[in-house]
Amino acid sequence: MPCKNKSVAKPDFQDPNTKKAKRIAAIFYLIVMTFVLGGTLWHQHMNKQSAVPNVQKEF
Repeated sequence: MPCKNKSVAKPDFQDPNTKKAKRIAAIFYLIVMTFVLGGTLWHQHMNKQSAVPNVQKEF
């Protein structure tokens, strides 16, 4: 009678440690890309505001 509790090597995409590492890498990637994109948009917004001349009315 074969033993049912034999450990079978799982492919890489099913290994729980690999899944966890990939999930952590994906979250880290999203955080970094959010920071880069947000910084870029903020920088562009600040450049547009500084391009508007500051007009002072003289009375």
